[in-house]
Amino acid sequence: MRFYRTDGMDDLPTPDPVYRSDTLREHVDRLPAKQKHIIERLYFGGADLLTVAAEIGISRKHARDLRDKAFATLQAKVLEDVALGQMLPASVGAVGNRSLPVA
Repeated sequence: MRFYRTDGMDDLPTPDPVYRSDTLREHVDRLPAKQKHIIERLYFGGADLLTVAAEIGISRKHARDLRDKAFATLQAKVLEDVALGQMLPASVGAVGNRSLPVA
Protein backbone atom coordinates (compact mmCIF):
# COMPACT_ATOMS: atom_id res chain seq x y z
CA MET A 1 0.00 0.00 0.00
CA ARG A 2 1.33 3.45 -0.85
CA PHE A 3 0.52 6.52 1.22
CA TYR A 4 0.53 9.83 -0.63
CA ARG A 5 1.77 12.90 1.14
CA THR A 6 1.44 16.55 0.20
CA ASP A 7 4.33 17.89 2.27
CA GLY A 8 7.30 16.80 0.15
CA MET A 9 7.72 13.44 1.91
CA ASP A 10 6.51 11.31 -1.05
CA ASP A 11 9.99 10.03 -1.76
CA LEU A 12 10.37 8.47 1.70
CA PRO A 13 9.85 4.71 2.12
CA THR A 14 6.46 3.92 3.60
CA PRO A 15 5.90 0.62 5.39
CA ASP A 16 2.72 -1.36 5.09
CA PRO A 17 2.16 -1.96 8.81
CA VAL A 18 -0.13 -4.50 10.41
CA TYR A 19 -2.22 -2.76 13.02
CA ARG A 20 -3.84 -4.43 16.01
CA SER A 21 -6.96 -2.34 15.60
CA ASP A 22 -8.74 -0.57 12.76
CA THR A 23 -9.50 2.22 15.21
CA LEU A 24 -5.82 2.64 16.05
CA ARG A 25 -5.03 2.67 12.34
CA GLU A 26 -7.51 5.49 11.85
CA HIS A 27 -5.87 7.49 14.64
CA VAL A 28 -2.38 6.93 13.18
CA ASP A 29 -3.67 8.00 9.75
CA ARG A 30 -4.90 11.28 11.26
CA LEU A 31 -1.50 12.22 12.71
CA PRO A 32 0.47 14.97 10.97
CA ALA A 33 2.64 13.49 8.18
CA LYS A 34 5.98 13.51 10.02
CA GLN A 35 4.49 12.06 13.21
CA LYS A 36 2.72 9.37 11.19
CA HIS A 37 5.92 8.48 9.34
CA ILE A 38 7.89 8.27 12.59
CA ILE A 39 5.33 6.00 14.28
CA GLU A 40 5.00 3.75 11.23
CA ARG A 41 8.76 3.36 10.72
CA LEU A 42 9.61 2.90 14.43
CA TYR A 43 6.80 0.62 15.47
CA PHE A 44 5.84 -1.19 12.28
CA GLY A 45 8.87 -0.81 10.03
CA GLY A 46 11.61 -1.83 12.46
CA ALA A 47 13.68 1.34 12.01
CA ASP A 48 15.49 3.13 14.82
CA LEU A 49 15.00 6.79 15.71
CA LEU A 50 18.26 7.99 14.17
CA THR A 51 17.42 6.33 10.85
CA VAL A 52 13.92 7.80 10.79
CA ALA A 53 15.25 11.26 11.67
CA ALA A 54 17.74 11.07 8.79
CA GLU A 55 15.00 9.94 6.37
CA ILE A 56 12.96 13.05 7.00
CA GLY A 57 15.89 15.42 7.49
CA ILE A 58 15.47 16.36 11.14
CA SER A 59 17.57 15.91 14.26
CA ARG A 60 17.20 12.88 16.50
CA LYS A 61 15.90 15.15 19.27
CA HIS A 62 13.24 16.65 17.01
CA ALA A 63 12.23 13.13 15.88
CA ARG A 64 11.99 12.07 19.53
CA ASP A 65 9.85 15.14 20.33
CA LEU A 66 7.54 14.38 17.39
CA ARG A 67 7.35 10.73 18.47
CA ASP A 68 6.42 11.77 22.00
CA LYS A 69 3.77 14.18 20.70
CA ALA A 70 2.33 11.40 18.51
CA PHE A 71 2.30 9.06 21.54
CA ALA A 72 0.39 11.62 23.59
CA THR A 73 -2.15 12.12 20.79
CA LEU A 74 -2.62 8.37 20.22
CA GLN A 75 -2.86 7.64 23.93
CA ALA A 76 -5.56 10.29 24.39
CA LYS A 77 -7.52 8.99 21.40
CA VAL A 78 -7.27 5.34 22.47
CA LEU A 79 -8.27 6.15 26.05
CA GLU A 80 -11.22 8.12 24.70
CA ASP A 81 -12.20 5.10 22.56
CA VAL A 82 -11.95 2.82 25.60
CA ALA A 83 -14.16 5.18 27.63
CA LEU A 84 -16.72 5.16 24.81
CA GLY A 85 -16.56 1.36 24.57
CA GLN A 86 -15.15 1.44 21.03
CA MET A 87 -11.92 -0.37 21.93
CA LEU A 88 -11.07 -2.99 24.52
CA PRO A 89 -8.82 -1.84 27.40
CA ALA A 90 -6.27 -4.56 26.52
CA SER A 91 -5.43 -2.52 23.41
CA VAL A 92 -4.31 0.49 25.44
CA GLY A 93 -0.57 0.84 25.37
CA ALA A 94 0.07 -1.73 22.63
CA VAL A 95 1.07 -0.78 19.11
CA GLY A 96 2.50 -3.34 16.72
CA ASN A 97 5.24 -5.29 18.40
CA ARG A 98 6.23 -2.47 20.76
CA SER A 99 4.34 -0.56 23.43
CA LEU A 100 3.21 3.01 23.72
CA PRO A 101 4.08 4.64 27.01
CA VAL A 102 1.00 4.74 29.22
CA ALA A 103 1.03 7.53 31.78
